[in-house]
Amino acid sequence: MLMLNRNVCRVVVWVVLALVLWSGGESCFAKITKGPVLLRLEPTRAAVMWETDTRGAGQVRYGEGEELTREMRSAPVRVSYRHVTANRSVYIHKVWLDDLKAQTKYRYAIVSGREESDTYHFTTVPRNARRVRFVVYGDSRKNSQMHRKVVEQIIKVAPDFVVHTGDLVNTGSRYSEWGPQFFAPLRGLAEYVPIYAAKGNHDRGSFFDKYFVMD
Repeated sequence: MLMLNRNVCRVVVWVVLALVLWSGGESCFAKITKGPVLLRLEPTRAAVMWETDTRGAGQVRYGEGEELTREMRSAPVRVSYRHVTANRSVYIHKVWLDDLKAQTKYRYAIVSGREESDTYHFTTVPRNARRVRFVVYGDSRKNSQMHRKVVEQIIKVAPDFVVHTGDLVNTGSRYSEWGPQFFAPLRGLAEYVPIYAAKGNHDRGSFFDKYFVMD
């Protein structure tokens, strides 16, 4: 009986510790669930968005050379959604990286708790660009595999930016569609070039604004 009580006590202690870490130390275990995605690219600044599954400020570490010597902290916005029979929350981070040099390559990484993303890069816009290369496409909802094939062809073109004309997902009010229908197919592209998206009729709901609208 004594041994059983000790085992029960150990289980209780571990459960309590887990609850404490979950409620008070969520940022230590934050997972990046979407992104990063470049939302804006200008001569002297850039905007980056990403999503985490737990609360807590994140960071963008960035710099011109190999060393990411600068950083910008985020103030995430909590977004709740319905999952089966329970409510869940995610946290959307959007930051401006200011004081950049025009037509300059920067490397960056996202830090969220103990997790750090791969290192990506972007090149700021020239002040007097005489020529640009861009892609316009839209209505990529529903068929994630076909969307991915389109993105793979876009990557080969190496555009300066991408315009999406709307209908990113089939039902904009459903959180479960944004990952597989839009953000997952964009991997390998959205981290490097900005995605300028219009809000289609299928994108109605609050998620579009929370992901794409900057100050």
